[in-house]
Amino acid sequence: MNSYRALIGKASLIISCLIFLYSCSNQESKTDKEDSAPTSLKAEEIQQVKVKTVRKEDFSHKLISNGKLKAVNKVSLRFESSGVIKDIKVKNGDFVRKGDTIAILDNSREKIRLAKSRTNISKAELEYQNLILGHKGANSDTSGMDKEILKNLRIESGLEQANNDLKEVQLDYEKTILIAPFKGKIANIEKHSNDRNDTGKDFCAIVDNSLFDVEGFIMESELKWIEQGQKATILPFAFDSTFFTGVINQINPQVNENGLIKVVARFRNVKNKLLDGMNAKVLFEKILNNQIVVPRSSIVLRDGKKVVFTLKHGKAYWNYVAVNMENDTELSLLDGIKEGDTVIYSGNFNLAHESKVKVIKN
Repeated sequence: MNSYRALIGKASLIISCLIFLYSCSNQESKTDKEDSAPTSLKAEEIQQVKVKTVRKEDFSHKLISNGKLKAVNKVSLRFESSGVIKDIKVKNGDFVRKGDTIAILDNSREKIRLAKSRTNISKAELEYQNLILGHKGANSDTSGMDKEILKNLRIESGLEQANNDLKEVQLDYEKTILIAPFKGKIANIEKHSNDRNDTGKDFCAIVDNSLFDVEGFIMESELKWIEQGQKATILPFAFDSTFFTGVINQINPQVNENGLIKVVARFRNVKNKLLDGMNAKVLFEKILNNQIVVPRSSIVLRDGKKVVFTLKHGKAYWNYVAVNMENDTELSLLDGIKEGDTVIYSGNFNLAHESKVKVIKN
């Protein structure tokens, strides 16, 4: 009896194990199907892209260089004589006009000499008139007298020498006064009143900020894109969103030791923001007509070559291209794309040949 019960118990245990194993196997099978179902049912992913229809158009070819602004009218001023500075009429940054007085040296001695010279001229003129009367009696009219005689009378009276002395003293007096030679702003004054001024040293500078030159450099291979009168755009580093337009007025006819050619553009400081010596970026621009132009972002690399994808019937097709010229936003192509093609310029990074795509609006 006990053996029978033991046998039944073993049988029940075996049946329970078989049921458990079947249940686990069934669950695993179900799980595997659920995991594989999304993959087998997943639709092919479609890339969203932006496109542009190619038309022949003008292409702006730009050469970029860094340069420094130089005022066209700028001069350093100095006194032609030494002495103590009596008065400074202006300060750095002041605007002056042509003929304005900038500073004066102590010129007391020169004023005394001027007064003496004028007195000597008055005396000499009286003596000159007396000599004329001695030649013509009461008639002082010199219109009929010989010019050589009049010259000798001027010398004899001392009038000729007195006039020369006055001119010399006048020049010495003018050397004590610093005058603005043209309009502009004062810069670089370092002296003060009662300081001593030495000859040969600059006292200040005048800078006319209305007209600037900016020097840039191009490679000799780029010379074919540059010519006199060509447009140039100047972007000062000091102002992020401000630009100025000028023209090329100098091309130095020599290549320097670095293989570069100096190009100078001239422009007006129309917004009155610029200062002499500022740094700027210079763009020399030349317009090429009837070019196949595509956005710069349309270029991708495939197998180490430049490729542009075109859209046809909802698919992307790659085209090997040859680039002619480029600027910061566009490319001019020589080959690979023709007028009327629809190029993909956004969403093209991961595309493959004949990838399905969907066009989205710009």
